[in-house]
Amino acid sequence: MTTDYETLLARHDYAIIDRAALADESEMDGLPVEPLVPKIMQGDADKMPGLVPLEPGAAHMEMLVYHLECVEQGLGPCLLSCLLAAPDTTPERLGAHLTNRLILHSPRDGIDLLRYYDPRVFQNLERILTPKQLRALYGPVTEWTFRFQEEWISLPAPEVTGVMPQLWAVRANQHEQLNRIILLNDVLARRKNSLDRPWHDLGEYQSAAQTADEALEAAQNRYRLSKADSITFARHALEHGKHFHRHPRIQTLLRVARQCKEMPYVASSGMLDARTWAVIEAESF
Repeated sequence: MTTDYETLLARHDYAIIDRAALADESEMDGLPVEPLVPKIMQGDADKMPGLVPLEPGAAHMEMLVYHLECVEQGLGPCLLSCLLAAPDTTPERLGAHLTNRLILHSPRDGIDLLRYYDPRVFQNLERILTPKQLRALYGPVTEWTFRFQEEWISLPAPEVTGVMPQLWAVRANQHEQLNRIILLNDVLARRKNSLDRPWHDLGEYQSAAQTADEALEAAQNRYRLSKADSITFARHALEHGKHFHRHPRIQTLLRVARQCKEMPYVASSGMLDARTWAVIEAESF
């Protein structure tokens, strides 16, 4: 079904462009882009995202509608990473807020760039951050809209009570989860390809992401597997159930993988046939 992009843009006040993902800066020609550049990232200013006001009647609005219609027809990647409804704030206030949220404080005085504007990252944040942390990310934004597969999905700002955290920071386990997002998306892309279909909806994606992330955590922290082995391990959790690794047969393969570099988990698990996997699934509870 074709989306009414004029109405979609009219419901929002701003859009964010992932400038680092552009093949050429000329793709932004004609757009009033305000770069979001934290002070400590001045050296990478050209890689920082940009904020675009969505003003009714502005000349660039018609161009954006045409662009989104072309994207729907498969004519190139989408220029807009997300759309934001922030009706009660100024561009300056929103820009300052979004710029501050790019820099995330992590354990042991670490500082990281949080690519919250990237849909591949944002669709995992509800699972990783607490409601208060997520609300701190939204700030003056009342609705956050991102593209999932071929659909634009809008999520309202969380309703929270109590004292909001003053420091934009995450705990150690959250930091690990954020660091796994790139690897997680690799696992989920492979799973989607093996299913040979899109995800049914965001709920199915998020359920798979939860299972795969728990599997990656176990593969890396409990079993000390390599990156390639961890990816295969997480795929098996999605294919054969999240408890598959408790089976004695898998425990043996994992023990061998830790002790012998010549027999990684990728290779040894690849020798299991469909009948063996069926037994493992049935006995892994």
